[in-house]
Amino acid sequence: MTIVEHLEELRTRLLISLAAFVVAMLFSFLFVEPILQLLIRPVGRVVFLAPTEAFFVRLRVAALSGAFLSLPLVLYQVWRFVGVGLTPTERRSTLSLLPFSLALFVGGAAFAFFAILPVGEKASPNQPDYRVMSQGIEIGAGWLRKGQTSGKEYVSLSIAAPEFGAKTLYANLGRAAGQSDPDVYALIWSPQD
Repeated sequence: MTIVEHLEELRTRLLISLAAFVVAMLFSFLFVEPILQLLIRPVGRVVFLAPTEAFFVRLRVAALSGAFLSLPLVLYQVWRFVGVGLTPTERRSTLSLLPFSLALFVGGAAFAFFAILPVGEKASPNQPDYRVMSQGIEIGAGWLRKGQTSGKEYVSLSIAAPEFGAKTLYANLGRAAGQSDPDVYALIWSPQD
């Protein structure tokens, strides 16, 4: 094969892999809510601060799910491209490792889901009930508290962001206006200089 033929083969394999990823991502986006609920379950609730953040989190979950679903076809395309250049001995030894690799991958995923994620329960009162995220970056935490005089529950927030500086921030957390989702909240504060 000439270099041009190799490049054409590579382009074909990359386009097939990209198409498989896009189809798997679109398919995953149809089921993003159940997947997201499954991932959020160990931490309880997630508070989105930016208006578009909830959409982008769903998009990232769909992209990661799409990558997971399309991985077998992508790896097959890699094998078809690389396998041609291997000797029969190298090809046999590589294929003999495939079942072990698959078993270790499935075992690691099962361990993470069944052993590590359930530990998401609070171990101490200092561990937060909520994670405050902004554009995919954790900028703070929230604790569920009960007022001494009113007996009502409220959320105490600690936000660490460079734009706030070393200030104490007093804020109210309440239902976001115009939202039908009961898990969407708005953070309202009045910064003081």
